[in-house]
Amino acid sequence: MIDFTSSNYLGLRHASRDLRPWAQLTSGVPAALAEPEAASILAADLARLVGTDAAVMATSTLHAFWDLFVVKASLAAAAAPGIALYLDAASYPISRWGVERAAGMGIPAMTVPHHDPQALHQILARRASSGLRPVMVADGLCPGCGRAAPVAGYLRVCRSFGGELVLDDTQPLGILGSPRAGTCYGQGGGGMARVSQQ
Repeated sequence: MIDFTSSNYLGLRHASRDLRPWAQLTSGVPAALAEPEAASILAADLARLVGTDAAVMATSTLHAFWDLFVVKASLAAAAAPGIALYLDAASYPISRWGVERAAGMGIPAMTVPHHDPQALHQILARRASSGLRPVMVADGLCPGCGRAAPVAGYLRVCRSFGGELVLDDTQPLGILGSPRAGTCYGQGGGGMARVSQQ
């Protein structure tokens, strides 16, 4: 399996003389203290590509998953018993690390069979008495088997138990779906949100 945690798989190697000159290397403000100027423009472009009303930019997928489940658990605990995480067995390491961090902080988490909404339904039915809101975590496109996630099935199961689906759409965003109505599957990008609209 290709290690997507490094950008080297894209062939992003070049000598400094190959880059255009710049007047200023950084904005002068630490990234943690200010959002880059282009972030809101990029977020709006991303929302249009995916077909949603809005999008939010994160420092990286790892940072997003590192914080997401802990924040979700905190918000859920304020109004309800909390959440339980269910991770697709073939999930890419980035989302897995986020779930493992949450589990280390006491949030219940378990792995479920790969691309199997029926198995997820059976597991959630057995655990329904816990009162915890289920959050299913999966990749939009499995880098191991090359198949798209059964998003409609996962959503149906999660919603029937009052839960939600968190989908890492990083891989299929640029290769699956279509931002233009009437074009073929796989042209233009947009990810699983666009695929599910077709």
